[in-house]
Amino acid sequence: MSQDTDGDGIPDYLDNDDDGDGIPTIQEDLNRDLSPANDRLLVGTDLQPYYLINSTEMASPAIDTFRPHEYSSTASLDISIENLTATSDSREIIIAFYEFGTFVRTVTKTITPNFVP
Repeated sequence: MSQDTDGDGIPDYLDNDDDGDGIPTIQEDLNRDLSPANDRLLVGTDLQPYYLINSTEMASPAIDTFRPHEYSSTASLDISIENLTATSDSREIIIAFYEFGTFVRTVTKTITPNFVP
């Protein structure tokens, strides 16, 4: 089960306002490094993520971009032929097993979602 800090039925990872304080979570990134999770505030004796504390303080100027996301995908293809027969007018060659080889391709993509205020 995913965390739902404000209990609104929307898991935090999908919720634009995790703590239900009316301030979009991205605008609670006070150091403006596009990672609200590393901004902390001392509450009593505990350091708590600022974006999970009910507060009206916002980043200034407002944040208007998302951080880039990177992912990699690797495909591996093994190609082989069993019972390969090559014939010509006077000859026949039979190869019980022929391995072409393994081909591996890795693709890394970086995307930055469009910001929708």
